[in-house]
Amino acid sequence: MCGRFTLFTNLSELAERFGFDPSTVQLRKNFNVAPSQSVLTVVANPSGTALAKPEFMVWGLRPNWSSRQSTRPGIINARAETAAEKPSFRSSFRNKRCLVIADGFYEWLKTDSGKNPMRIQLKNGSPFAFAGLWNNGLDINGRAISTCTILTTASTTFMQPIHHRMPVILKRENEARWIDPKINSPSDIQSLIVQNPDTYLQSWQVSNLVNSPLNNDPKCLEAVI
Repeated sequence: MCGRFTLFTNLSELAERFGFDPSTVQLRKNFNVAPSQSVLTVVANPSGTALAKPEFMVWGLRPNWSSRQSTRPGIINARAETAAEKPSFRSSFRNKRCLVIADGFYEWLKTDSGKNPMRIQLKNGSPFAFAGLWNNGLDINGRAISTCTILTTASTTFMQPIHHRMPVILKRENEARWIDPKINSPSDIQSLIVQNPDTYLQSWQVSNLVNSPLNNDPKCLEAVI
C-alpha cells in the first residue's frame, strides 16, 4: 500500500521534469504527506497544448456515488489488478488518470518489536510519478473539488521484505501515455503499469516521527542508526 509520501523537490525542477508551467503553482515542501491532504498532480492539458496541467487534489478519491456529506475518508489506494473493473475506480481508470508527484514514500516494516517506518526513494533522489486516478465532485460545503487515489501492485523483490504491496511508480517513458485521454482501452492502460527495476530503489529506517502527520520536518528523513 501507500499511506505516506514526500514532496520537497524545488518547484522549478518539478516543472521541468513533468512539463508544466510553474507560475500557476504555489508549492509547500512536505516531508510527511498524509491522506486527506492536498497533493500535487499532473493531468493532460484540456487545451491540447504540449504543456501538462498541474492540479492540486485531495488525497482520497471519492467515487461518483459517494455522498458529499459523508465524514468517511476517501480511498487512498486502488489495486492495479482490479481497478479497471471495480465500480469505485473503473470510470476513472478509463478517463481520469493522473500523475501523483513524489520524491519518496514511507512504508512500515513489521518486526517482533513493532512496526518500523522505512524511507523508500530512487537511488538518485529524483522525483517520480505514482500512477494515480482522480475524480471530481463536491465537498461537504458544496464546493467543487478533485480527489485522487494511488494505484498499488504486488511488491518487487526489493520491496517484499518491507511490505507485500507497493505503489506503482510509472516508468518515465509511460508517464505521458498514462495521462493521455485518447488511451482508454483497459488493456492498453494496464500495459503501462510496469514497475521500475529494483536497482533504481533504496531504503533506510527512519524514526517514529513519521507516524504522526503533524510532524512535517526534514528530520522525518533521517536514518535511524
